Formats: sequence, structure tokens, C-alpha cells
Amino acid sequence: MINRSILTAAIVAVTLSGCTESMSRATHDVGEARDAAAESKDGARMDTSREVAKANEHFDSVWQAQSESDGEARRKLIEVESIAMIAKAKADFNLTMTEAMNRHQVAKEKCDALNGADENACVDSINALLIADQSLAAVNRDTALVAAEYHQ
Repeated sequence: MINRSILTAAIVAVTLSGCTESMSRATHDVGEARDAAAESKDGARMDTSREVAKANEHFDSVWQAQSESDGEARRKLIEVESIAMIAKAKADFNLTMTEAMNRHQVAKEKCDALNGADENACVDSINALLIADQSLAAVNRDTALVAAEYHQ
């Protein structure tokens, strides 16, 4: 969070000091990027919600069957829980990746308002942040997948 604040402050400082593109055009581009990011994020959230809802429905039906016959149903319940955990891990990963890409796109629009070395430094910074966000998303997904595997 502190790194993002520092990056944002640096981008703002550089933007105010050496902008060749008109501020209104840059503001417009950033606004468009934010709108596109919001739409993309909303779509990813809806996809995540659908996946989790499907997994929950399946889990509920198996849970009900579990009360009818304990042994086999319990095994199936654990299996379905694992499947639901995997679906959630993948859906969360997709949502996190979409959010990271959206943040990157908005920041890229801000960098595009700069020129020369300032623009290059800005782009390098946001690319590094994107890589960090993607890496964290992958680690979280993989951790959840391992947990689902051991749940069985």
C-alpha cells in the first residue's frame, strides 16, 4: 500500500513538472481507462460470483445427500468441497488478475502524459508493480489449490 502511494505521488509529481500533453487530454485518457477498468472489474466479479454460486449449489445438494447415507456421502462431500475450493481459487485469481491489469492500464495512461526519461521511469515502475501483483495472485491461487488438494 505504501509502495502504491509512493508510486502515485511520484507519478503526480512528474506529471505536474514535465507534461507535454495537455492536462485535459491526459485527464480524459485516465478517466476513460478508469471507466474501462471499472467495467472489466464488474464483469470479472460477476463471473466470480457465478462460479462460486454454482459451486455452492453443488455443495448444498451433496450436503443434503450426506445426511441420507453417511459413509459414501461424506467422501463425496469432501470431494465436492475440494472442487468448490478449486473453483473459488481460480475465480479469485481471475478477478485479482483483472484488477491488476486495470490498475496497470490506468497508471499507463498517466505515464503516457509524460515524455522521455520521466515516461520510461513511470512505465518501468508500473510494470514492476504489475509483475508483483501478478506474482501475489499466483501465489494465493497456488496456495488455495494445494489446500484443496490436501482437503481430499
